[in-house]
Amino acid sequence: MPTDQTPATPVPADAAPLDQVLLSDPELWQDGPPHALFFRMRRECPVHWTSKFEQFPDEEGFWSVTRAEDVYEVSRDWQTTPPKSAA
Repeated sequence: MPTDQTPATPVPADAAPLDQVLLSDPELWQDGPPHALFFRMRRECPVHWTSKFEQFPDEEGFWSVTRAEDVYEVSRDWQTTPPKSAA
């Protein structure tokens, strides 16, 4: 039975709230990279936290940086760790 956090039917990633999108979900990648989702993330949430990584259950999750300027910045400042609340 669905809960408040689980929709009754799957919500397409391009329509789901971004804090619920799991970029590690293989369904997102079936037809190649989810370009429409990345476009939306660059616009709405350029630094995104994926809280679950089912392929590696012992890992907490991972950050995705989606804008070129930000990728450049974090690659030069690899020691700074953002707080999880920044997601």
